[in-house]
Amino acid sequence: STRLASKPYVLWQLDFARVFREKGGFDIVIGNPPYIQLQKEINAETGEKLGDQYADKDYQTFAKTGDIYCLFYEKGYRLLHPNGVLAFITSNKWMRAGYGEKLRKFFAVNTNPKILIDFAGQKIFESATVDVNILLFEKAQNMSKTASCIIREKCSSNLSVYVQQNSNMTCFTSSDSWTILSSIEAAIKQKIEAAGIRLKDWNVRINRGILTGCNEAFIISGDKRNELISQNPKSAEIIRPILRGRDIKRYGYTFSDLWVITSHNGIRGRNIPRIHIDEYPAIKAHLDEFYSKLCKRADKGDTPYNLRNCAYMDDFSKQKIVWGNLCLNAQFAYVEDDYFINAPSPMIVPGSKYLLAVLNSKVADWYIRQLGVTRNGGYFEYKPMFVEKLPIPPETRESHNLLEEMVDKILAAKKGGTSTDELENCIDQYVYSLYGLDPSEIRYIESQ
Repeated sequence: STRLASKPYVLWQLDFARVFREKGGFDIVIGNPPYIQLQKEINAETGEKLGDQYADKDYQTFAKTGDIYCLFYEKGYRLLHPNGVLAFITSNKWMRAGYGEKLRKFFAVNTNPKILIDFAGQKIFESATVDVNILLFEKAQNMSKTASCIIREKCSSNLSVYVQQNSNMTCFTSSDSWTILSSIEAAIKQKIEAAGIRLKDWNVRINRGILTGCNEAFIISGDKRNELISQNPKSAEIIRPILRGRDIKRYGYTFSDLWVITSHNGIRGRNIPRIHIDEYPAIKAHLDEFYSKLCKRADKGDTPYNLRNCAYMDDFSKQKIVWGNLCLNAQFAYVEDDYFINAPSPMIVPGSKYLLAVLNSKVADWYIRQLGVTRNGGYFEYKPMFVEKLPIPPETRESHNLLEEMVDKILAAKKGGTSTDELENCIDQYVYSLYGLDPSEIRYIESQ
C-alpha cells in the first residue's frame, strides 16, 4: 500500500494484525539482513555507535563487538509463530567468532536448527567479499540433529542436490563454536577428544603477557638499560628482558634486546608491596619524560609509575610456553629464562616440553583451528580460549621421555642453525599414535 511504502519501518502487529491474531506470528521469515558492525560510529560529534541504540532493547543476542545481523536473527525469531521457520543468509562469522557466542547460545536453547550451509570461500554476492552461510531453523525444541554442509565448489544451480549428498548430521547444543565437519573430520575430532584431557584441566595457568599501557615508556632498548644501570646500579633490580609476539618462533625465539621496567603494583593477598619508584631515581627520571602519558593511561597501578595489578607477576620468572597470538600455524616456544612476555601474546605456566611437542604437532594445530575463524591470508588468532580446549593425552613415562628428548634435539638444532624438519615429523607421527589416528586420518591431516 501507499502507506506501507511511505515509511521506513513496519509495525508488524498492526500491518499484519490478522497473522498475529489468528496464528501468533508468521509461518516463514526469510531474508538477507544487513551486515553492519555494532561498533560503527554513527555520530562523529558524540561518538555514538550503532550498538548504543540497541544495548538496552533486551536482545539476548546483543554483543558490543557484534554485528546487527545477529539482532535480526532474534527479531525474526520473535515474529514466528510456534513451529514457524526462519531462513537467513548472513555472514558466517557468528559460527566461530567471540561475538557470536550469545547468538549460538540463543539458537541452541530456543530453536531447532534444521539446516546449516557454510559457503566458506565460495563467492555468493558479486558486490560482497564476506563469507556467508544459510541457516534454517524452526521455532521449536532443539532436536540436536542439524544437516550441516560446507560448500567446497560452485553449485548454485544444484545447491539442494549438493547439500543432500554432502551434509552430515551435527549436534549443536551449546555456545561453543559451531563447526561443520566431514565424516573423516568428525572421526578425527572424536578420537582426539576421547584420548585427551583438555589443557584447561591440566595443572597449568594460561595468562596473557604483561600490559604496560605505555610501551614506549616501559619497554626500553639494551642501550637505555645500560644507561639506567650506569646511573644507578639498583635499576637492574626491576629491568627484565621481554619478548614480543614477533620475536616468538616455532620452538624458539629471537631476543631483540628489549627490556621492560617491572615497577609492579605489588601482589595483593601475598603481602608483596608495590615498587616505590623513588628508590630507583634513574628509572624515575626516565619515566618522567612520559609522565603526561603515564597519567592518562587506563592500565596503571597506584601511581602513574606502577604497572597495573597482576596476580601472576612472578610467573614470568618461571619456565613457560609462549606464543604469538596471530600466526599462520602453531608457533609455540619454550622459554626457561627470566623473560617477560608482552601482551597480547599468552603463556602457559609451568611449561613442559611434552606439552610443547603436542601443541606444535599438526594434529593439535588442526583441532585448535577448527574452533575459530581463519583470517585473510590464512592467519589464525590462537586465543587462549581456543588453545585451552585442546584435549592432550595424559603423559606416560615413555611418552614424556620420548617427546622431551626430541624437543631437546630440536632446541639444540635451532641454536645450531640446522634443519628440524625430520625431528618435527617424528613428533607428528608419534602424536598421531597418542591420539589413535589411523593411516587415512593421518593422510587427511597431512593434506591440510
